[in-house]
Amino acid sequence: MENINDATDDHEEIKIPLWLKITFLVFLACSIWMIYCYGIIIYLVFLLPFVLIMSLIASVIGLLSGKKEDQIFYMISLSVMVAILAVIVKASTESVFRDEE
Repeated sequence: MENINDATDDHEEIKIPLWLKITFLVFLACSIWMIYCYGIIIYLVFLLPFVLIMSLIASVIGLLSGKKEDQIFYMISLSVMVAILAVIVKASTESVFRDEE
């Protein structure tokens, strides 16, 4: 029974900085306010690309400075973010070129 408790004591508890908690709460409050006042379309147009870019940055930082065990997660996350951003960029450029013709 003691072996189980010893194994959990070896892991460090992840400490989230206060500035990151405050940023998350402000972002969450702004998201709820924007959806309430303007609707979901404005939220998707303005805030979703911001979220994707922040996830992309977090994946790169995690890949470079993370543990070896976690790097596969960051690689998968990075691949998904790049794919989603590529689809968004391609769709937006195609609609711009269609408008010019």
